[in-house]
Amino acid sequence: MEWLSNLTQHTAERYRALVAPTRTVCLVVAVVVLGGLVLLAVGRMSGPYQPLFEGRSFSLRELAKMTAAFQAAGLCEARMADGRLLVPRAKLDAYLVALDAADALPADFDDSLDEIAADSNPFASRQQTELGYRVAEQKKLARILSGMNGIETASVQYAEVRKSGFPPTWDVRAVVAVRADGNRELAYEEIEAIRDTVTGFVAGLERSQVTVSDLNACRAYPGGDGPGSAAAKYAARTEQARLEESFRTKIQDRLTAYPGSIVGVQVQLADAHETTAADPAKTTGPRFIPALVSASVDLPRSCFVQLWRERYAAGEHAPDRPALQTLEDEVKHSVEQAVLALLPPPAAELRGHPQVVVTSYADPAAPVETSIAGLGSSVAAWAAAHWSLLVGGCLLIGSVVLVVCNRRPAAARGAISGEAASADVVDRPATVSFAASLPLSPGGKKEVHVQVQRAIQENPQAAAEALQRWLRKAA
Repeated sequence: MEWLSNLTQHTAERYRALVAPTRTVCLVVAVVVLGGLVLLAVGRMSGPYQPLFEGRSFSLRELAKMTAAFQAAGLCEARMADGRLLVPRAKLDAYLVALDAADALPADFDDSLDEIAADSNPFASRQQTELGYRVAEQKKLARILSGMNGIETASVQYAEVRKSGFPPTWDVRAVVAVRADGNRELAYEEIEAIRDTVTGFVAGLERSQVTVSDLNACRAYPGGDGPGSAAAKYAARTEQARLEESFRTKIQDRLTAYPGSIVGVQVQLADAHETTAADPAKTTGPRFIPALVSASVDLPRSCFVQLWRERYAAGEHAPDRPALQTLEDEVKHSVEQAVLALLPPPAAELRGHPQVVVTSYADPAAPVETSIAGLGSSVAAWAAAHWSLLVGGCLLIGSVVLVVCNRRPAAARGAISGEAASADVVDRPATVSFAASLPLSPGGKKEVHVQVQRAIQENPQAAAEALQRWLRKAA
């Protein structure tokens, strides 16, 4: 223990010997190091995190209930990531107990039906019992839809509408309100999957009576597969975008010999169900087929010059205008035939429309980037990627410079006092020797001038030091 007390006393003495700015820097560094150690200890005590309930995603309402349960139990280490809950692995049991105590465990698909069956009253009317079971089934269907990948929340409402007549008939209609995750719009496949799920769950419900409402897009998709329905329009836009991208990729792969080519594709669709309405057996294929596929190709003029030089081995010689125009027409014709072979034939009523148009454009001037600009952009990119390292290095260098600057004045004052003492000892003999060489009783100004000049020539160093000494005294 003696060495510990000696070490503490020695450290305290060294700390008190420092100047005020250096003390402040040392205190800040000590606080930062201590805080890092505390955070490290807390992180080790908490342990690694793991998803709750096997990484299942939860709705906003479920997350709010579970968060309130954790806060009530004093558990504040849970984290949220992409709709999932992450809890410390060492405290998983405590979090589950808190959820069970607050009745905040996520509901299962059949929980609503189990609650209705448990709370059923034998004295209740038939209408009340049917209404309770219908509400429970709606909650169950909503949980099934919310469990789909990419669906955040879902709500289902369906009802039976009685039609007049004898015997009376019932018309079942349903509305599904869905919010996709990430504030995105529903895809066509998701809308169809939701409609098929609801139709299969509710007995007697047809697909044409199911309306899907996209809460993020503020748009409703009524049921029905007619050409004017919202679902059919959505399917047509999706298929059109897919076909345009597919044909554009094929054409660009075919024109790899012409670098810099710009390709545009436009697809007009036709409803295959309408064209095969007379024969229902042929409606099993894709619903939409391309009626007309048109493409535009823009070729850079530099490729014509390069082709002319390669064909005629002209080197750096520039081609004349007529020869270049002839080659350009030839290349355009060959490109048009090659692209036309990749496109399907148009429909009978659209055969007069052109399918391929080939044009040329002047190459834009390439930007000239100097080496200094490139070096500056590289340095800026590196600084943006390693800004934390730069800040830490600047702080470290600043601390070192501050410590050195605070310790240098004391050392400089000691050195100056030592130099002044030595200068008094050294300069005094030189001054005395130089003064001794001067006449004590000069006879005249001319004789004194000659004697001073002779003394300076004999010992110039002593004369200079004596002169500096006199000037300092005079000042």
